[in-house]
Amino acid sequence: MTCSPFLLGGVISQHLQTWGSQYPELIKEFRDGLYIDDLMTGGKNAEIIAEKKIITAEVFKDASFTIHKWNSNVPDLEAISSSPCEEGLTYAKQQLGGAKPSEGKLLGVPRNREEDVTSIILQIAHRNN
Repeated sequence: MTCSPFLLGGVISQHLQTWGSQYPELIKEFRDGLYIDDLMTGGKNAEIIAEKKIITAEVFKDASFTIHKWNSNVPDLEAISSSPCEEGLTYAKQQLGGAKPSEGKLLGVPRNREEDVTSIILQIAHRNN
């Protein structure tokens, strides 16, 4: 349905509003980092991200959303489970991965996790006038 992303956005927005007083800075970061149902965020160090991952799972679990497809360029963060359902390699996680462990995608764009670099390849069509 074409209205589904709009409705999902409204549900997520309303839900985040209920958590705004408990985690105001993090909820603002969620709002700024959301694209439909994908959340992109980061932090200064692994400890901050580990705590953020746990809080993110708590906030979204309250609305019956399960955080999955977690992706990080810090190997230690990959091991931190944000939910009991996160165990195993799901289809979605398989789609994020590439031929090498360092390869993957972010919003469908190729990304090297080790170097924390995204790549966009542009093909320019030449016209003869």
